[in-house]
Amino acid sequence: EMALIKMRVNSFGFQRTKSVHKTLQHVITGKLSVARLKIKGLLFTLVTSRPFSAFSFAMVLTNTVSMTFDQHPPPPEETQRLLDTADQFFIIWFTAEVVVRVIGL
Repeated sequence: EMALIKMRVNSFGFQRTKSVHKTLQHVITGKLSVARLKIKGLLFTLVTSRPFSAFSFAMVLTNTVSMTFDQHPPPPEETQRLLDTADQFFIIWFTAEVVVRVIGL
């Protein structure tokens, strides 16, 4: 695991070096458990992957399209319910995405 952390420091440059160095300090001092380190590593791998970025971009585009249907006067009740449900879904998705990105990076 120490080699993995050193590899991250070497391969990602200055911006992430401080974060990884801080994680390394927590591992050395025993403040960060091995399980938490593995979860953080998995989330880091997830949020830096191309499929995750592509899916996040697709969600932004889909949300943009759904917002274009917001009109005055309001659409029929059934359409409005569908749009409200979509809004709730996007709120949950974007909140979860931020949490995963903050923990992973």
